[in-house]
Amino acid sequence: FRERRRAVYGAALVGWMTHAPLDACTSYGTKLWLPFSDAWVAWDLISIIDPVFSIILLVGLIKAVRRVSPRPAVVALALALLYLGFGMAQRDRALVAQRGLALSRGHPTEHVRAIPVLGSVVLWRTLYRSRGWVYADAHQLVPFMDEQVQVQGRAPWFNPARALATGPHDVRYRFHVFADGLAIRSPEVDPKWAPMELQMRIVDPRYSFTYGLDGFWGMDVPRTGAIQWFDFREDVAGGLGPVLLQVFGMEGTWVSRDDVLGVRR
Repeated sequence: FRERRRAVYGAALVGWMTHAPLDACTSYGTKLWLPFSDAWVAWDLISIIDPVFSIILLVGLIKAVRRVSPRPAVVALALALLYLGFGMAQRDRALVAQRGLALSRGHPTEHVRAIPVLGSVVLWRTLYRSRGWVYADAHQLVPFMDEQVQVQGRAPWFNPARALATGPHDVRYRFHVFADGLAIRSPEVDPKWAPMELQMRIVDPRYSFTYGLDGFWGMDVPRTGAIQWFDFREDVAGGLGPVLLQVFGMEGTWVSRDDVLGVRR
């Protein structure tokens, strides 16, 4: 260790310095500029979990250790950077496709996101806010092939000002900020609530087991009493069928974007 102390400390320093930027490359992101800014940064280059990116680095590391040579690790790092660059190009392609759909519908976009599907940079979900609604679409972006689209519908946007949730002291406002301003008021109601007992259900639609607006998590706001959190991730504990259908692009029916451009909602 003494002979390689500088190399070990140098590797640890590089790992520490690159951890936050790599988190920012994902669709979940991180508070990259703390303590100078509390802003959440997510560049949407890869999904929260991307096996391809991880496998590239893992194979390079294993080969470098076995060969006692840094060359495989350097090659793996270069491939990983190229993969991130490909993710950036795919993200921009999804945003262009999304803006085209919004324009064809006559929707001025107030806020947009293109989010890669879990473990993929070919399948993307796009979300945009327009005139009090949040719209979702799915995009299949295979290189050198025509874009395929699924129109996923819309849900009413959770407007914190209208709900009188106007400050960080209000948990509804904090959830609105956490959801990147895309939180929706879900029409679905948990059966545990009696009629007229629930004021609203707020959902974060950015991450979902479907291409639509069914988010992983959210909150139930009763008319009286404490707000209750819910987590839909527990619903797939007994089976990964919906997740695999989404990952492999087998959910729903894909149609050409050119055919969708004439559709208005």
